Amino acid sequence: MYEEQAEHARSHEELRGAATTLFVALIAGLLAFAVTEGADLRKQWVAGTMIIAVSFIGFLVTYKHYERYEMHLSRLRGFRRSLELGITADLRSINQDWTDYHNELHPFSHRLRLHVLWLVIYILTGLTGCLLVWLGILGDQLAGIYAQTREGVNGR
Repeated sequence: MYEEQAEHARSHEELRGAATTLFVALIAGLLAFAVTEGADLRKQWVAGTMIIAVSFIGFLVTYKHYERYEMHLSRLRGFRRSLELGITADLRSINQDWTDYHNELHPFSHRLRLHVLWLVIYILTGLTGCLLVWLGILGDQLAGIYAQTREGVNGR
């Protein structure tokens, strides 16, 4: 059980690094979109808003991985302490006691569900696509209205 906790802790650290890479790449793509040639205020506003949202979710995912890492580390310490003392103890109670201790240290984040945060990433990227399509359609319509208005003013 000691080894299992160490493995889980290591896994969360690796996942935290992978998540950071993903979020940085996503934010870089949004930045590139916002500053491409011909970028207007709408593109920059949309990209900026999405960068804020992605950054917030990335923060939560990263913090949650850290919190889970700390939980497994707490359990690992409990098993190690029991092994060092040579006490034969109920393994279930060790796990529960150290999980309770961990939850006291992280009263908010231990309630976050990592799988929900990952789903939010995909919801945000989907909404970004919908928003960009909508703004593209709206932008074309507004450009057409502007062109008609300009022709009407110049035609007088």
